[in-house]
Amino acid sequence: MARAHTRPPVARSAAIVAMAAALALNGCAARGSFFQQHGTAPARDRLAGPSESYVKYIKSLPVGSHVKVALRDGERIDAVLVAADDSGVLLQPRTRIPEPERHVDISEIATIELHTSHGMGVGKAILIGVAAGGAAILTILFVAIATGWD
Repeated sequence: MARAHTRPPVARSAAIVAMAAALALNGCAARGSFFQQHGTAPARDRLAGPSESYVKYIKSLPVGSHVKVALRDGERIDAVLVAADDSGVLLQPRTRIPEPERHVDISEIATIELHTSHGMGVGKAILIGVAAGGAAILTILFVAIATGWD
C-alpha cells in the first residue's frame, strides 16, 4: 500500500529550518565589553580641564565602589576606588594579576563611571533557561512538522 503523503520540496524544508534556526539563535549576538563600546573623548574635551561639578561628583563617589575610568590619553582602567580628593583619585586596578594602587590626577580623567551591576540575578537566569528550553522544543516541533513527521 503506497503512502499518500509526499515529502515537501527541499527548498521549503530549508526555509523552515532557516526560520527555526533564526528564532532559536535570536539574541545570541555577543554584546561588546565596556572597553569596546566607549571611544576616546573628543579632542576639545581632552584639552579642557574638569569642571567644578565633575570634581565634586568624583569626590562624592563611595570609597570601595567599582569604577570604570577612561583617561584622556585613551587608557581604560577597571578599578576599585580607594580614595578621592582635590588632586585626584587612588585606584586599585581589578586585574587577574594583582597590581599596586595607582594615583590618577583629576585632570587626566576623561570619564569615570560607577559600575553598579554585579552579574545576573537568579530570577533572570531561570527565565533565560526557560525561554531557551521553550525555543528549543518549539524549533524541534516545527522542524518535525515541516519534514512530514507523523
